[in-house]
Amino acid sequence: MKLRDTEEREMHQKDHSKLRESMVSLEQRCEERVLQAVRAAEQVQKATSELQKATSELKSYPELKSSHEALHRRQEEVSKDLTSRCEVIQRLLEHERSNNLQELKSL
Repeated sequence: MKLRDTEEREMHQKDHSKLRESMVSLEQRCEERVLQAVRAAEQVQKATSELQKATSELKSYPELKSSHEALHRRQEEVSKDLTSRCEVIQRLLEHERSNNLQELKSL
C-alpha cells in the first residue's frame, strides 16, 4: 500500500512538474505575444502619425500649387522685363557705337 501511495505521489509530482513547466512556457509565450502586440501598436501609431502628416501636406497642396504658379508667373514677368531692358540697352549701345564711329570719321 505504501508503495502504491509513493508511486501515486511521484506520479502526482511529475504531473505537477509538467504542469508547472507548461504554465511557465505558456507565460513566456504570452509575454512574447504581448511584446509583439506592443511593438505592432507602436508601429501602427507611427504609421498613423505619418499618415496624418501626409494628409496635412496634401491639404496644403492647393495653396502650395497656387503659390508655385504665382511664383512662376512672376518669374516669367521678370524674365520678360529683363529681356526688354537688355534689348533697350543693346539698342542704346549700338546707337552709341554708331555715334562714336561717326565722331571718329569726322576727326
